[in-house]
Amino acid sequence: MNAIGLKNFRNFRELPMLQTNGVAIFVGGNNAGKSTCTMAYRLMAQNLMRIISGAPFDGNDRTFGTHKFNFSPICGDFERALSHYADSNIIDFNIKLGYFDISVKVTADKNTQSMYDNVVSIVIYDTIDNCSWEWNSSDKKNTIFRYSGHTLAQIVRLLNAKGLLDRFSDEQKISIRENILKYEKKKVTYEYKDTYSNPFEFHSCKVILDGEHTDIIPSGINDVNESLEPIGDFKVFQDFFAYIRKDLEKACNPNNIKYIPARGTTLDSYFRINNNDSDSYANDICRFYKLDSYDLKCWIRSMMKELGIGENFDIEKINSDFLYVTITNKNGIKVPLADNGRGAVQLFRLLLLMAMNADMPINFAESQEYGYKRIIIETENEFFPNGKDRILEITKLLIVEEPEQNLHPALQSKLADIFLSLHQEYGVNILVETHSEYLVRRSQVLVAEAKYKDEQELAEKCPFNVYYFPEIGSGKPYDMEFRCDGRFKQDFGDGFYDEADKLAYKIM
Repeated sequence: MNAIGLKNFRNFRELPMLQTNGVAIFVGGNNAGKSTCTMAYRLMAQNLMRIISGAPFDGNDRTFGTHKFNFSPICGDFERALSHYADSNIIDFNIKLGYFDISVKVTADKNTQSMYDNVVSIVIYDTIDNCSWEWNSSDKKNTIFRYSGHTLAQIVRLLNAKGLLDRFSDEQKISIRENILKYEKKKVTYEYKDTYSNPFEFHSCKVILDGEHTDIIPSGINDVNESLEPIGDFKVFQDFFAYIRKDLEKACNPNNIKYIPARGTTLDSYFRINNNDSDSYANDICRFYKLDSYDLKCWIRSMMKELGIGENFDIEKINSDFLYVTITNKNGIKVPLADNGRGAVQLFRLLLLMAMNADMPINFAESQEYGYKRIIIETENEFFPNGKDRILEITKLLIVEEPEQNLHPALQSKLADIFLSLHQEYGVNILVETHSEYLVRRSQVLVAEAKYKDEQELAEKCPFNVYYFPEIGSGKPYDMEFRCDGRFKQDFGDGFYDEADKLAYKIM
């Protein structure tokens, strides 16, 4: 997920789309809405796959037309999630997933005892092929599939896959391309009803082409035209739909988002292996020990050196019950983890969690094929209009909540270097919710040191975005907008950057 917009959710009556590519930093006062945005991301990760697939929450046979939305345990229930400033009883989530734009509207279930609330409508728009699926609960579970002339190119691609295009001359192939472009702007809308199955399986869908569109294929090769009879038959588009569904399911996988909450850290060096607490430090140590990744260990060591909290680390199995963790200092002495101070212990845990979540594949079946960085799916594009490729690039989003807790100001500033390194090394997007002025200042320095030659290069290559969240009622969150020299074009609200200066002025 690389952008989100909200309506009637918690702090916001309306929140415009916020981009979270690269390293996005959310700053602002308490209760200004930073956590609201991170909750929305997590809710969509929790619910989206079920919404798309029609999978039940409780084991019952729920279909696409009876979708439910679960607000627990992230933000309680619908009543708590609905904004006090709402203009209706509907919460609207809008997100960008790769080249998909998705809107999900939710309202309260009439059964007050229900754990799940009702999905009012779903719109999924494929920005590459200009096609969309729209479902509305008030329309008796009917789904509208809309597509534009881009879909015509798929017919030619399917013909190409069957080897039928080899029978055309070069001039005829040029004619096909020209005809595709000619009809590209024409839109054909087709509605179909399916009240018993998930329409994304396309069991009963029939897509009908306007008769005039059949002339994209030059005449004279009868067996090619016969292979398309009937011209509107679903099987002509079957592979096309399969590509879209495959991409959509990958984009909606809940493993695309990982959340690292702010939490206290115990000062221990020995960690029980069979620990049942999934949020405990012991559980994190055990997971990393079992992962046994040389690349991740190297990254963590380099970050430890950058932060000045050690040169190396070891996790040793003492017996069948415990793991023992030591940090090697600059003098080559192995020091028990607990004896390194709370800030260093907390940073070490943060590095472990970031590394493990960055490395985890979207699903394990793809880990060898795609590695841990990104998932890319490509299809042939010889006859695709305007030379556009259908490439799905899903970048993980790692949400980190207040990582500056217990850290010295110098270490707070170096967090920006860690986040940038993780983004560059593993292709992970990072959303940081913070109150640290030092972290933000360091991001400005890193932008300035990049020496972007102009505003265009800055917009294309700058990995940082800083959003300021004003107090409730004082306006909507806004992008601080970097300049090439690292300074911001916009101003922070009162009480953030200017607070230290105000206090210093009072004692002068």
